[in-house]
Amino acid sequence: MRKLVLCVLVIALGAGGAARADSTTTRHLLAGVHAFQQGAYEEALVELRVVARAADAPTDLAFYLGP
Repeated sequence: MRKLVLCVLVIALGAGGAARADSTTTRHLLAGVHAFQQGAYEEALVELRVVARAADAPTDLAFYLGP
């Protein structure tokens, strides 16, 4: 699980995706990761689906939606 969180954070901060660290997309991505860590999986899915619809969504986000 730590690897998943680390990968999502790396993408959010621009090392593999288009999202800027201060963007709304990044805030939703981080909220999704936080919800996932707390076991709020439905909330995490909602946040990550918001990210998936964003123009600046990371290109490999679909991989992280799977787990």
